[in-house]
Amino acid sequence: MSRIKCQASFEINRPAEELFPLFSAEGEKYWVPGWDYENIMGSTELHEDYVFLTAGHHGTKEHGANHHEGLKTIWLVKKHEPEILICSILSGGTR
Repeated sequence: MSRIKCQASFEINRPAEELFPLFSAEGEKYWVPGWDYENIMGSTELHEDYVFLTAGHHGTKEHGANHHEGLKTIWLVKKHEPEILICSILSGGTR
C-alpha cells in the first residue's frame, strides 16, 4: 500500500465567512478546475458524517495535481461547525 500526501496553501483577501462555503463538495465546483463529485447523501448541505465520492479529480497540471488521475476517493466529514468556521474532512482512495 502506498500513500500520497498533498498539501498546498494560499491566501485569499476575502472574509472567512464568505469563503467557508466554497470549501465543500459543492462549493469546490465554483473554483477548482475539473472538480466534480458523486453525491451519495441526497443533499448538498454539509454536516458531520456526510460522505461523498470523487473519481479522478486531478485539477490542472500547472498545479502539479495530475498524480490524482484515476484515483477513486471517499471523503468523510468528521467535524462541521460553520458557526466558528471549522470543518475537518478525512479522505482515502484507491486506484
